[in-house]
Amino acid sequence: MPGGLTLLISANADIPTPAAGKVTIFFSTEENGPAYKDDTGTVFPLEGPTGSSGPPGPAGFGFDGEDGDAPLALPGPQGNQGVTGVAGPIGPMFVMEDGLEGEQGFPGPPGSAGGGSEFTTVRKTADQQLANVTTLTSDTELLTPALDINSVYAFEQFIIYSGNNTSGDYQWQWLSSQTIGQVAQWFGEHLGLSSSALAAQNPTGVIAASTTRWPITAPNIGTDATDAKLILRASFTIVTGGVAPILTYQFAAVGAGVGRTCTTYAGSYIRYKKVS
Repeated sequence: MPGGLTLLISANADIPTPAAGKVTIFFSTEENGPAYKDDTGTVFPLEGPTGSSGPPGPAGFGFDGEDGDAPLALPGPQGNQGVTGVAGPIGPMFVMEDGLEGEQGFPGPPGSAGGGSEFTTVRKTADQQLANVTTLTSDTELLTPALDINSVYAFEQFIIYSGNNTSGDYQWQWLSSQTIGQVAQWFGEHLGLSSSALAAQNPTGVIAASTTRWPITAPNIGTDATDAKLILRASFTIVTGGVAPILTYQFAAVGAGVGRTCTTYAGSYIRYKKVS
């Protein structure tokens, strides 16, 4: 071609390596285009370097898919993230229980004591012996705390006792720290004694009123010379007055004499309860 450049079409291997500092230009069948072989025998495609990218063009517009008339704006670049707003107030809290049973309510106030309360028992834990003592002496354990005023109490007593004289060496009585309005409904039982001694301790009705001691006369319930243990049982009711009383069981020997003793034994007890 006049004014043009004619290139030999050849495979890379068929082109001889040029002299030092020289290159041979040819149309390479491997590169499928112009190439050159340098003085090291290496073949390079004959093309210029890639130019720098041009600036982006302006955003275009699409068209309505229905009739192609109305231009549709293409989405623009995403803007910067806005400032996070202030947190709102905390909403109301709801508590859910997983069980079907409801919550236990608060305990109510304690009810007032009624007349059907249980008996309180005071039990003697150690023997108490009096030697040559005829004055009624308070038992160290068989007594009550201060009882309620203007109330009715039921009492029971179970006394294990002995004396060492056949004439009867054990007497007993109740002492109140305050005047008792009434003592009534008495019953007494002395196991192992004669019927006459037993009958003397079974009065009926009101047996004492406005008193601090009962029975009015301390009973002599008898003993034997062997100091054998005997049983005394009795029951009664009392009506307290306007001052809270403390009740104490008392006992003593009937007659004085050297070596004469009377004993109230461990295991004896008193029981009482408020009935109204």
